[in-house]
Amino acid sequence: MDLEFKIKLLKLYPSFDRVTGPYTRSDGRKHLCLNNTSLSKGDPNKTRTLSYPKALVEVREGRLLIENETADHIDEDFTNDAIDNLQILTRIDNAIKSFNANPDRQEEITKHICPQCDIEFLALARQVRGNNIVKGKIGPFCSRSCAGKHNQQIQAKGRLAQLAEATDLNPVK
Repeated sequence: MDLEFKIKLLKLYPSFDRVTGPYTRSDGRKHLCLNNTSLSKGDPNKTRTLSYPKALVEVREGRLLIENETADHIDEDFTNDAIDNLQILTRIDNAIKSFNANPDRQEEITKHICPQCDIEFLALARQVRGNNIVKGKIGPFCSRSCAGKHNQQIQAKGRLAQLAEATDLNPVK
């Protein structure tokens, strides 16, 4: 990763001042870490993990991908991060493309509406059954970002209830 790429990426993410990586995860996918060195260690805005292919596409396009867009590997090989092998697709189009490109892995795909942002999306039925129905969780969510926002809201309500209890006030509902 060259200096010019890092500079362009940091212009897209102005709250950060350092880029490290790319690092390869155990599943073979790559990611970068963005860091704000002026914030203290416990600050939740200090770091952000970013998909390497997403970063490559955002720098090439000169803009951030919107919530419903994803960086797709044209050849379906997620280890091939060549810039000419990456394209922008909606999450639904990406799911359909993967479904059609892998007939030996085809499974039931179901439509859902994200409880956080109300966007319609597709998900593998086994993921929904395994992650949500069996475990009694809310969802599914269209993205990790929406799941995180939902969990932050739940945690904030819990903290308010604890604070109200500690100060002998009625719990917030």
